[in-house]
Amino acid sequence: MTSRPRRLLTEAAEQAGFGRVVRIHYQYSSLAAVITLLTLTSVPAAISVLPLLLEDTPYWRLPIVGWAALLCLGLLWLRWGPVASLEGRHYLAVAEGGLVVWQTGLDVSPTPVPWDRLSLRIVGTVPNTRQELVWTEDGERQVLPVPSMSRHDDLLRAVRQGGPLLPLSKGRVALRATTGIAAAAALWFAILPETVNLVAGRPPHHIKDFGRMCFGGEPFGRAAEYTGPGPHPVAVFLGTDSEDSYPEHTAGFAESDERWPPATELQLVACARLVGTNDSGSKSCSYSGGYSTSSSQGRWQVEVYEARTGRPVHSFPADGTMPEPGCSPRIMVNPDSDRSSDYETPPDDAAFDAALHPLVTNPAP
Repeated sequence: MTSRPRRLLTEAAEQAGFGRVVRIHYQYSSLAAVITLLTLTSVPAAISVLPLLLEDTPYWRLPIVGWAALLCLGLLWLRWGPVASLEGRHYLAVAEGGLVVWQTGLDVSPTPVPWDRLSLRIVGTVPNTRQELVWTEDGERQVLPVPSMSRHDDLLRAVRQGGPLLPLSKGRVALRATTGIAAAAALWFAILPETVNLVAGRPPHHIKDFGRMCFGGEPFGRAAEYTGPGPHPVAVFLGTDSEDSYPEHTAGFAESDERWPPATELQLVACARLVGTNDSGSKSCSYSGGYSTSSSQGRWQVEVYEARTGRPVHSFPADGTMPEPGCSPRIMVNPDSDRSSDYETPPDDAAFDAALHPLVTNPAP
């Protein structure tokens, strides 16, 4: 409610001797369009939430937030959007002594109508009926078709009973309480977390999310802080994989029955980059159909970063394991696979553990 309509309606009620203005109703924009939009979008929003929940991803909140944003836009449209009347939006103020009628866009003052001179008329047949406000002003009969208004039913009840409504009934209080609880739940479980993610950054959901740091991606500002005494959990990612790959090695995590350590505990990210090979330890194998494989001992350079800030912490070289002797009797290939493939062996768990042990156990600098 803008200050100008409220001020004009309040002043008009006071000048007419109507006493206090209890409630001001304003004309909606196209209510049917907003309801249709929200109804049509609620179905795909609800459907899209379920698979995201099954995938155990935090992005299940996004459809809810998107629908809530549409709801807010719809409410703003109802309040501020254009109305069907070319002259402007209607305002009806329910006062103790009568109803004050005013329409924007017309260079006229608000019209005060005492309750005893105002009546409500139903025109038309079901289902095509409409309500009209009827009163007499300066000996002339005035008719105002009641447009779609805020708290429409309350306005009609006030006109029927000839005065402002009594305090809210228990049923209306219960309905508003239920609506408030539902809105608060949506705010707490969906809108508020996504707002925090937008401001502070999205927290890591899975430990593989940290792999993006090895491919030019940003650190996680809400990751565990690298500080104090150990252990300092670390995950190693290979630069030959994609940023959506699982870590090659983890260290410093507490024992758990889970397949992968929790992302919330990770403090350090190690990126292993292939810098060369040991050709003396390489081998080649040939297979029918012109397929061949070549494997060699990889030479790796490992850069360790703080997960929260991306700050470099340590760097060390590491040699991959020696390729196992002999050739596998068969290999699995796809129809579009390359005829030849090369593989550089990464360091094994023991090599990573030995190199990372000081970082994991010593206090953070």
